[in-house]
Amino acid sequence: MTGASEPKRFEHCVGVYHLANLWAASRSLSTRQVEVVRAAALLHDIQTGPFGHSFQYVMEDNPFEQRFEHTNLASGVRTRFLQRSAWAASFSGRRFITSDLLGDLASDVFTAIEGRGALGPIISGTLDLDNLDNVVRLAFHMGLCGDSDRDLPRSLAPMLEPTDDGLAAPRAALPLFERWFEIRRELYEYLLLDRGEFAAKAMLTLAVERAVAAQLLGPDDWRLTDEELLENLHDRSVGEHQVIGQLIKRLKVGDLFECIAVWQSPTVSDYSQLSEALAKRELEHVIEERLTGAGLHKLRVCVHYILDKKKTCRSIAFRVLKTEEDVIVGHDSSNLLVGVFVENARATGLTPSERLRACEVIKVVLEGKGLANISLAPDPLSVPSDDTRLLV
Repeated sequence: MTGASEPKRFEHCVGVYHLANLWAASRSLSTRQVEVVRAAALLHDIQTGPFGHSFQYVMEDNPFEQRFEHTNLASGVRTRFLQRSAWAASFSGRRFITSDLLGDLASDVFTAIEGRGALGPIISGTLDLDNLDNVVRLAFHMGLCGDSDRDLPRSLAPMLEPTDDGLAAPRAALPLFERWFEIRRELYEYLLLDRGEFAAKAMLTLAVERAVAAQLLGPDDWRLTDEELLENLHDRSVGEHQVIGQLIKRLKVGDLFECIAVWQSPTVSDYSQLSEALAKRELEHVIEERLTGAGLHKLRVCVHYILDKKKTCRSIAFRVLKTEEDVIVGHDSSNLLVGVFVENARATGLTPSERLRACEVIKVVLEGKGLANISLAPDPLSVPSDDTRLLV
């Protein structure tokens, strides 16, 4: 599934809970504080929608009747997302309403999940227990790190000290921070730049955009799992909307759009305008016309943007305990990624020379949209060919 959002969600939450226990055991906390940090660790992702951030970004770029806030559980309750929705999760007929189950802990737990209060930074901060577990766990499952790295979260978690203005840790934590940064960088290069992964995100985004426009999605759909969302969209997509169901079917069986190329540009300020569904449809129309003019007929293209702002690389700032020295590990990435895909690749079958010509045409169109210093983004799964190097 795109973004590896759901297959390890339960496992990840248990892992964050384990790190919270280690962190709590390493310091003097009240019984209530321990209960709050444990509950917040277990529930930190409770308002994550299907396909995680992939789905969240689509809905934020194309908001409809109600806006979703990932960590704001209080807002979620007010606007019916998940907890108070008509279709809230249940087990053996019993409704799972977190605020009722937490009782008088609810306010403190929600505050921590939102990254506020004394315990907030350890649950939702620059480098928190959630990030520690998620990055190493996912990288391990993808084969990007080995057994020696599995202990990194357990070793680093007890060293983290939340402060009023960030994070503190002993100097002994520095090599662990550096190693975590490198694992995260390599992981996110695959998650963002792999062409198959990019194509799947483009297809999911297109399906959701069309479903939003057709009013086939609503607030209650935030409760769905990845598979449930796909099944529901497929079942709802009838009549004039059956193209959405066809798109879902292709996504499920791995019949992905063919990637023409993925470009990168430091022009990140225009993302909000460029990523709107209508703006993308207009750009796709322009590209198709230009490709036809270049002798490439009957190509249906799909454009997808990813804002790589502190995603591939995110620096870690912390203060060294005792010495009060401020240290920054790594750096922040800042690029706009643009993927262009062919929807009907099976019918067209681009030759290498046609692909090269298409790349040249599309690059000119993107530059006309104001994307400066545009170049081909690296592909983590392949070595650039002579043809692709010509386009950089």
